[in-house]
Amino acid sequence: MKLRVKKADCSPPKISLRPSSAPAFLKDNRERYRALLEHLPVGVYRTTPDGRIIEANRALCEILAAAKPSNLNRVNVKELYVKARDRDDHLKRLEKKTIVFKEFEMKRLDGSKVWVRDHPRAVRDSRGRVIYYDGIIVDITATKRAEIQLHKALSDLERVNKKYYNQSLTDDLTKLYNRRGFFSFSQQLLRISKRVRNSIFLVFLDVDNLKAINDSWGHKQGDRALFEFAQILKETFRESDVIGRVGGDEFAALVLLHSRSEGRVLLERLRDRLDAYNRQRKRKFTLEASMGVVWCGPDQRRSLENLLFAADRRMYWNKHHKTQMALYPSALRS
Repeated sequence: MKLRVKKADCSPPKISLRPSSAPAFLKDNRERYRALLEHLPVGVYRTTPDGRIIEANRALCEILAAAKPSNLNRVNVKELYVKARDRDDHLKRLEKKTIVFKEFEMKRLDGSKVWVRDHPRAVRDSRGRVIYYDGIIVDITATKRAEIQLHKALSDLERVNKKYYNQSLTDDLTKLYNRRGFFSFSQQLLRISKRVRNSIFLVFLDVDNLKAINDSWGHKQGDRALFEFAQILKETFRESDVIGRVGGDEFAALVLLHSRSEGRVLLERLRDRLDAYNRQRKRKFTLEASMGVVWCGPDQRRSLENLLFAADRRMYWNKHHKTQMALYPSALRS
């Protein structure tokens, strides 16, 4: 008996789709995509190169204060930029990159403003020409306002700190540097003198007879004497010089000079200003001072403390051997 073996059919099964199933499938996907866009918490848009808004979701309408997307269809996006250059910068960056992001301020339809972060994408045809821009906009107004408030708070704090710092370095009565301020800025001047190889000229002054002025005319007149003496020092020395009230009736000035002759000119100027002050009528007191001077060349580096100590000793020697020599150029001989 012969057995007949039927040859197996190994060809792939044929799958047929009903003509109406493909369009239904695609339609369902489009509806899901549209529902997703409508419920996204960020604004989604599509605009043309000339600025027309052709698509917008619900979140974008809320960001821009539009009742419905059709309200945005009648608006050109160019009208929504607070600064026109923001859009120009945006488009220039998109010429070089496919996707960019930028933060800027926009106008809402109700006239208010909103800060946004925009993430656009340029969609191009086969020739590389832009067909439209797709993008996402995030409302960052709350964050920006917080940043602005923080920046203002930090600026205010910096201003207050600077004010108190300056107050901590300034003498309330004379408006010169106090001892702390004098030391702080003199150290800076010493570093500069070392770098540029200039000579240092330190003048230490003590207002004479301040106790007698206080006893005779009262402390108010004593304060006035200190204030007016400080004014004379300001008029005598330069703005680049460091001048300070370093004690009750003690003052100091640190100066960068090129030669001793410049120092002599300064001392002569100080003497002339004091003489001119004392010649004025209706003065209840005269201003006199004892002074010690230290000169330090560019190759003779000494600390500020050492300079002050030397100038202080010379000032006291002049005070106890009072000949008014302290206010004359001969004080520079030592």
